[in-house]
Amino acid sequence: KRGRSDRRMRKGYQALTQGMVAVAAGEPDEARRHARRADSLLEEPPLTMLLSAQAAQLNGDEQAAKRYFSRMLEDDDTRFLGLRGLLRQAEREGDLKGALEYARQAYDIRPQTPWVLNSLFDLSLKAGELERALEAVEESRKRNLIDRETARRRRAVILTELARRSQAEGKASFARDYAKEALDLAPGLVPAVRVYARLLIEQDRGRAAAKAIEKAWAHQPHPELVDLYLQARPAKTPKDRYARVKRLAEKAPGHRESELALGRAALQAEQWADAKRHLENAGGQ
Repeated sequence: KRGRSDRRMRKGYQALTQGMVAVAAGEPDEARRHARRADSLLEEPPLTMLLSAQAAQLNGDEQAAKRYFSRMLEDDDTRFLGLRGLLRQAEREGDLKGALEYARQAYDIRPQTPWVLNSLFDLSLKAGELERALEAVEESRKRNLIDRETARRRRAVILTELARRSQAEGKASFARDYAKEALDLAPGLVPAVRVYARLLIEQDRGRAAAKAIEKAWAHQPHPELVDLYLQARPAKTPKDRYARVKRLAEKAPGHRESELALGRAALQAEQWADAKRHLENAGGQ
């Protein structure tokens, strides 16, 4: 009897292994067949539910997969895996609220897990729960799951969202301060410089806006910044605009975006030789 039991267990684990291989190979029918065999042989649902859920996903049966993942929540050993499966499903379905709740529950179980903290940051940011997003950043940095620069950039992203929120509420001074702090952390963050420069332009502080854009261009040239720069430093003629763009491009000489910006400005100024040179330089990168 013991021998039969051992053989049954070996066959069950073999089916479980073959099922996982089938999942990795993207073979849904094979994965489902092995999942059923493993389930009948092992008679230990926690071992086979993950395989069954993944097989259902490969077959496109999201409802069945959701049932398996939900059943995994009932067992302490598989609860964390079940939460991850349900979180990914909620993300695919666009259920931001549900995904965020699963991320919170996963955090309660294993707060040190990188994908949990990353999901908590991303989902909290999308949901507008900025304090929760900031907590995830601080926790990730404390546990050395992200480096200093990544933490700074994530804080800058949160501050940029605070700036946008304040701007939408008509709180220009708060929005400017948040955007400025974001740029201190990540000088090349384009969304932050857009908010900051526009606020300065609205206050007739074009020179300060231009300086902020030039600093951002030096770190991260971006086509959206060109028009913003020309708003901060208006020019009367196409040749004057070309001269303005030259000044901006000097902050990142030779960069593809600098060459493209110069090429477009030269075309508008009818500086054909310059336009040809700059656009050729851009196309060669």
